[in-house]
Amino acid sequence: MDFDARTTIPFEGERHNALNDARYQAKYVSAIWQKLLPSQADF
Repeated sequence: MDFDARTTIPFEGERHNALNDARYQAKYVSAIWQKLLPSQADF
């Protein structure tokens, strides 16, 4: 997979703030899942 979510998704907010970290992690995981799973348009 030619995708680096850490460099693609910018961190927003204060680092090491629980809420900001959780939001970033949710975006990070969502982006990875979108790359791994085919979209409905591919069917």
